[in-house]
Amino acid sequence: DPTVATGIGLAGLCVLALRVPAGARWLLPLHRLGDLSYPLYLLHVPVTMAIVQRVAPGPMRTALVCLGVTVAAALMHRFVELPTRAAGARLARRGPRAIIDVPTNPRGDR
Repeated sequence: DPTVATGIGLAGLCVLALRVPAGARWLLPLHRLGDLSYPLYLLHVPVTMAIVQRVAPGPMRTALVCLGVTVAAALMHRFVELPTRAAGARLARRGPRAIIDVPTNPRGDR
């Protein structure tokens, strides 16, 4: 049964992940892939479609799709996601009044 095999495989990965020492260098590529997972999710369809419409089928097209999606995701992570996170963290440190100006009394005086 594929469901049972998948469950056993995932359980094995969880046990392995719990036994890996913190900072294991061989996990850095997986960590980087995790950083790119959301931009990859957002961009895989539009980038794939743009390449598929312009390049003939074959191994070169497959390589271009993989490379194009990965580069686009890395750029989005660096120039959109990271600055947005930093701005959100700055706003969160300022507190709710920095986001929404709430009057201190019903007349709106401060």
